Formats: sequence, C-alpha cells, structure tokens
Amino acid sequence: MHDAIPQEFNARQYRKCNPDLPDLRTKALRQHWEDHGLAANRIASEISNRTQFMDKSLGHCQRMLEIGPFDKPSLERFRKPGVEIEYADYFSTDELRTRASHALNRNPDKVPHIDYCLANGFPRITSKYEAIISHHCVEHQPDLIAHFINVLSALEDSGHYAFTAPHKSYCFDHFIPESTYLEVIVAHLEHRSRPGLRSVLETRCFSRHQYQEALNPFSNATTAMRRCIDAAMNEYASKSYVDVHCWQFTPASLKNIVLNLSILGYLPQLNVRVFCLGAEFGCILSKA
Repeated sequence: MHDAIPQEFNARQYRKCNPDLPDLRTKALRQHWEDHGLAANRIASEISNRTQFMDKSLGHCQRMLEIGPFDKPSLERFRKPGVEIEYADYFSTDELRTRASHALNRNPDKVPHIDYCLANGFPRITSKYEAIISHHCVEHQPDLIAHFINVLSALEDSGHYAFTAPHKSYCFDHFIPESTYLEVIVAHLEHRSRPGLRSVLETRCFSRHQYQEALNPFSNATTAMRRCIDAAMNEYASKSYVDVHCWQFTPASLKNIVLNLSILGYLPQLNVRVFCLGAEFGCILSKA
C-alpha cells in the first residue's frame, strides 16, 4: 500500500515548477527544497491542489473514513461499487444538520450519515481502514498527540492518514507564531480536552483576516486590545468549549513536530510526506 502513496518530492517536477533555480542535480535539488523550498511554499511534486492530493493519496483505496465532513463530505466523489466509505464527527447526523440549518452558507441536506459520533469517544471505532482523511481538522485538536494515536489505531498496518491543514502564513493565523513540539507535548501531558486559554486569546485577539494590510498585533498593542482580551477571557470562562485553532502550522513545522514526537516516543515511527497546496497544505502519515 505504501508504494501507492505519492512522494512529496520529485526532482523533475521541482525543476519544472521553479524555473528560477539553477541547473542542479537531483541530490542538490532535494537539498534546496529541504533548506529553502519547503519554507517558501514551493511546489515539489505533481500534487499542487486539494483535488490532486486526494486523487493521488486515496484513489486506490477501497475502505476509507472521513473525519469532520460537516456538510462537505469529500469522499463522495470516490463512491462506487466495492468502495466502502464511512464518516465520523464530534456531532451526530441530526446535530450537524441542525447546526448547518443555522449557519451561513451551510446546507443541512448535504450532511452525510455519521457512522461514528466522536463525542462518545474515538475507541468506539473498531473498524480498520486503508485510509482516513480530514480537512482543516488537526489544527482544532486540543490534544494533537491523542488525535494522531487514535487515528493510527483505526488504520490497517499499511494504511495512511491524509489530511489538509491551513498554512499559517496564508490565513488569519498569519501573525501567530508557529506551534512547537514542546507545546504539543504539554497539551498531551495535561490531557487537554478543550482549547487552552492561550489559543482562545490568540484567535480572538491576535488573528487578522486581512493580514496583508494589518499591523502585527504582537508589536502594536492598543487600548482596544485589552477589551478584546477581557472579552475572550470571559468567553473561555463561561463556555465548556471554544472552537478555535489550537495549533499554527507550516508544512515544514508540521513535519518537524511529527518527526520529533516520534523520536521522543510520543508517536510511533512514521513516514511523513507534506505537499504545498497554496493557502493550505496536505500531509500523509503512514506507519514506518
């Protein structure tokens, strides 16, 4: 199965997509991508958008699970005779449809049947899958290590977890520092089950949707910032769960986090492949 998973780097494609590079040999091109290209969000494979990412990483699979589909299940395009597709979400089918009916630009009729309600615990998933996929889900996980362990436990030995996540440099997280593996470890050791106060404050007070024109809020505090902090603190104290980004990733930082967690024994040894997809990136985790 691992042979069917796309490679994150292709020297010919990297050279083709980056004509400004000098005429380097394959080994030198790979080093350039690792040292500079990945941080610069340069395309390094035949995968450059979400559709290609899904086709290349899932097109050969016969049994798949999607986590957090809401009203936009991405696996339906693969449905055909012989292919098994199931869905898991924190909310039940009826709860998601109710939420969709009260949300802007959401369609309750598009919510798929939820086979596993994760509010009841991930261990309820007893099936094994060739592939599990999620979109913009991992950055919301209060305990990222527990999330990865749970997903890996539902994979066949040759299976893989394919997910997309926002590139923090190209979304409202732009000014918020990249997360580190130490922060991820702290959340795990604390058995964190909801986003921490820092994540709530960062999202509510330091994120900027129009980041291209905005001043860095970490360098330009205002009196309005204090009011924002107080309001965010009240929200955190009054609600059992505030849904915000717990983590800020780039492709390189996410890969670094996973590899270091494996070295430290918090995760098993994993193959990690990352793909720059513009404002988001794709990642494939498979057991080494």
